[in-house]
Amino acid sequence: MLQKIKIIYKGDLITSFIYLGISFLMLFISILLYFYTHKLGYYYLSLGMGIFSLYSLVKGLLLYKVAKNRSDHYNKMDDLNDNDLDEEFDYTNYRLHKKEGNRRRYAWTFGIASIIAVTGIFLQEKGLIIGTMIPIILFAATEFSIGLLVEFRLWEYHRMLKKAKGINED
Repeated sequence: MLQKIKIIYKGDLITSFIYLGISFLMLFISILLYFYTHKLGYYYLSLGMGIFSLYSLVKGLLLYKVAKNRSDHYNKMDDLNDNDLDEEFDYTNYRLHKKEGNRRRYAWTFGIASIIAVTGIFLQEKGLIIGTMIPIILFAATEFSIGLLVEFRLWEYHRMLKKAKGINED
């Protein structure tokens, strides 16, 4: 079971690198839009992409820190005791419940922002509306996608933890 725990946190480390990669990509796009376009909508889009880049950077760094600390903790162990197994089970439950709520929130955010962006095409301030909504749509879609992939891993891991603890599947 200890090997499976180490693999889960290695996956979290990889996820943090994905967030850092997205951060640098969005920063690059933001800089290009800011310096090489002259319309107001692109200016708002570059600001939104810059904020999204900063968010991804912070989230990637925090995720890396947490995953690295937990990974180092379990890498020092030779054997897993019941207290560690219980703590890992509770932490995984917490993460799964958090992911469930976030999944719903990001899906609604994606849908509402998409409707507003499409509506913005027909309004006077289309540059402001679309330039603001595109980063929100990208943010919600990225969080939804990555969150769903992490959630799939966590559900399988949760099943393994239940088996290791001797809890019957309901």
